[in-house]
Amino acid sequence: MTTFNSYQDDVVPAVVPCTTSANSYQAVASPVALQVPGPPPSSCRMWTRIALAIIGEIVGVAGGVAFILKFVNYDAGAWALVSAVFAGVTLYVHIQYMREFWKTWVYRLRYLMLTGCFVMTAGLCGFVAYLTLAIYQGHEFSVYGQNYYIVIVWCFMTFKWGAALFYYSRSYRNLYADEYKLPYQKL
Repeated sequence: MTTFNSYQDDVVPAVVPCTTSANSYQAVASPVALQVPGPPPSSCRMWTRIALAIIGEIVGVAGGVAFILKFVNYDAGAWALVSAVFAGVTLYVHIQYMREFWKTWVYRLRYLMLTGCFVMTAGLCGFVAYLTLAIYQGHEFSVYGQNYYIVIVWCFMTFKWGAALFYYSRSYRNLYADEYKLPYQKL
């Protein structure tokens, strides 16, 4: 027997043992409330998100090329290019939302959320590792040559774009999960 209260959309049904029979279970309303997503973003906000992602992609590519070719800092150049790639993926998520692509392929946002988590973890690990190396090896701040402080900045930028990818994929997924009543639980 399934029982729900009047707040059916805001409450997660939980399965608990039924007292009438030893092997039967019933779904009852759990007091754990889900996060209710806000309204969809406005057009101005979407264009701002797209503009910031484009700027992040351009700055990442320009920084990667400059640090590799001009300043001979291959670590900073590699992290700048990785940051540009995930700024581009975030841009892709925004553009596909505006084209209403995620209404059909909403399950793909889960994979983008996981990718964002992985990129956030990689950026944070790089940040800590290069900060430790810079302090341990006594690097001074310099643009030319192998300098870990510039790399730390690009590790943080990679972390930021991973966080943006996770956040926006999750928010768009939650918008469509409520709209289409997806069978799996929201994250």
